[in-house]
Amino acid sequence: MVIGVLGVPLTTYGTEDAAGRHAVELLGDTSAKYHFDHLIATARQAAQTGSWSDEKLGGTNTSSSDLPSELAEMDYDAHIGIVFDPQYSFPVGKQPGYTMEGFHRGWLHTDPVHIEVVKAGVSRPWRYEPKAFTFPRDGIAPQADWNDLGWAGMRINRPWAKDAPVDELLVILGATYFRALGDGSVYGASGRLIAVNTGIFEMAESFPRITCLWVHEVENPRDPLVIDGLIDGEHLTAAFRMKMRPEKVTDIDVDLHLFTRKPIRKLGLAPITSMFLFGPEPDARFQDERPEVHDNDGLLAHVPGAVYWQSLRNPLADRTTRLTGDDTIGFGLMQRERRFSRYLDPLTRHELRPDVWVKPTNDWPKGSVELLELARTEEKHDNMGCYYAVDNVPAGKSLHVQYTVSFGSPIQSLAPPKNLADELTNWDDAVAGSDDSGDEVGLPLDQLARAERVVFVRTPWPHWSIIFDGPVLRDEYLDKPFTVVATDKGGVTVAPVITKMPDGKWRVHLSRDVAYPVDVRFEDFGKHLSETVRLQEPSR
Repeated sequence: MVIGVLGVPLTTYGTEDAAGRHAVELLGDTSAKYHFDHLIATARQAAQTGSWSDEKLGGTNTSSSDLPSELAEMDYDAHIGIVFDPQYSFPVGKQPGYTMEGFHRGWLHTDPVHIEVVKAGVSRPWRYEPKAFTFPRDGIAPQADWNDLGWAGMRINRPWAKDAPVDELLVILGATYFRALGDGSVYGASGRLIAVNTGIFEMAESFPRITCLWVHEVENPRDPLVIDGLIDGEHLTAAFRMKMRPEKVTDIDVDLHLFTRKPIRKLGLAPITSMFLFGPEPDARFQDERPEVHDNDGLLAHVPGAVYWQSLRNPLADRTTRLTGDDTIGFGLMQRERRFSRYLDPLTRHELRPDVWVKPTNDWPKGSVELLELARTEEKHDNMGCYYAVDNVPAGKSLHVQYTVSFGSPIQSLAPPKNLADELTNWDDAVAGSDDSGDEVGLPLDQLARAERVVFVRTPWPHWSIIFDGPVLRDEYLDKPFTVVATDKGGVTVAPVITKMPDGKWRVHLSRDVAYPVDVRFEDFGKHLSETVRLQEPSR
């Protein structure tokens, strides 16, 4: 048995049995013509009227308050004991081998999700039935009145190679969360379709949720898997389309139409959530035999003129920091440390956790990339997040947001993922960007030296230590002069100490006593040779 997302068991079986023998038994008898434009119109109307014209489009006929108490009050262990029977897995693409399975409601996942299957422009409901699950003998037993419960969410499975066993590919479960895998990676960071008032510590975050999903059957193996959906929440409604292309790196194109019901103080677009317990820095809060415990170790952001890197930290107090401006080209959470010896955990395999990269593909509203770091002492909590933050969105506002989010392990080489580097470079004919005059200000994105290690050292004196490495420093600038530029938030130049290491890497030492944030990078008369490392005030 393989343990999937959130610990839910995934039964593996051969490709011959990918389509369950009882799959069609869950299809409803009713059918209707389907158009994505109808979903957009429905979401727009619901935001204006405060209600859904078709109750089923706003959810099922049940809500979390209608959930039987034995399901609502169950714990994690009881919930993962309810396992989807692969005999009922539904084929949504015979040639690529896509199959769909459902999650049972209960534990944290109490709200229902209505799911339909679309083929040739016609949709039919995919009905929940208790018989599609196996229940533990000594646990909860299904009741006769459960037939209208609905699903908690769904997952898509597919073999990664011919004659290979079916494996998980995508999970949609809880609020607007989703997770995907690239070939060879294991689940780590999650995507979200929207975040509302995240990182405002004096007020509660709002969690819109996916109420309905339409899964399109894939007829051509070269076509992407398409999933549409509706989102409902206190502050907004939305319709979305996801087009997924699973490869070594799995790309998901997101088309989101959003309509606000109430003013939103901070709207988070393309959010990513992850976990960071501790890294290479000593932390007295943790006595653990593992050297590091995290799903990702840094935030990477690309803007015209620079590539920024900020290492993640588990702070002593919750905090947010803004990293880039309106013209963000891409951002994501990366797992740069890929050596098993830095984790020593054969169960969690943190070295295989995916990088997640977001690339906007249309014009986004004025905003900036924000990093959220929450102080937590248990690795079960996702305490890291990043998103494109848009402040003070009024009621009655509509937004159309398009982007590609990529999951893979690893999808980076020396800068952003190698297979994305060409795309990133093409966005701005510029190397790591250009200034307002259009002059080149840096090397091509995949040639920039990167920060291999960023730690704050407390003894014998408090200072930052940054290790840079990259072919440009080892080859072209082996005997050629360059400078290390470190500037604080006021634009004041800070004097670092640089040392060439015996292995050819470069170490930068910087005093703690500076005005934060501080940006550090290698330059040659203004030409960027490295990404820009952003240093924030270290925890006291």
